[in-house]
Amino acid sequence: FQDQCGDSCTNTDNDPLNCGNCDTPCAPGQQCELGDCVCPGATTLCDGDCVNTLADPLHCGDCDVPCGGGETCVNGNCQ
Repeated sequence: FQDQCGDSCTNTDNDPLNCGNCDTPCAPGQQCELGDCVCPGATTLCDGDCVNTLADPLHCGDCDVPCGGGETCVNGNCQ
């Protein structure tokens, strides 16, 4: 299905610059799926970025869970 957005037609179901509606961009790193902005794969939107909470030491297991100094994030747990 195509929508008229400005001077061009676009599919708002999968256009990351016009996701769901014209002039509704997704955050960097997000995809547009069926008119909704989503993070790809097993990533989660944290502070405007798509992150892997199973491996990211700043977002380990959840968005607001940083690991301590020298720790790494393994399967969502700081070690």
